Amino acid sequence: MKKKLQEKLQRALLAAKGICEEAEQAGRDFTDEERVKVAGYLNEATAVKDELKKLEGDDEFRRQLEALGMLAEGAKGRENDAKGRESAKGRIRGWL
Repeated sequence: MKKKLQEKLQRALLAAKGICEEAEQAGRDFTDEERVKVAGYLNEATAVKDELKKLEGDDEFRRQLEALGMLAEGAKGRENDAKGRESAKGRIRGWL
């Protein structure tokens, strides 16, 4: 998921940059259409970057839990979610 988001961020930024470079090479300001497109790409990039920050925060929580031994393989009382992944509730119970 993280890699796909990083790729999406890269595409949005490159698209905005391409429009900027095109206007610069032509020696002109953005057209109204270009302004709308650049704004859209920047909004998309901001949203993706926010999502990446959330994922990084999740990763940090996992590292902290792991440091406390909550994600250890032998934890007791584990519970799985619908997809078979261990739930946070199960990890916490295993730690207690």
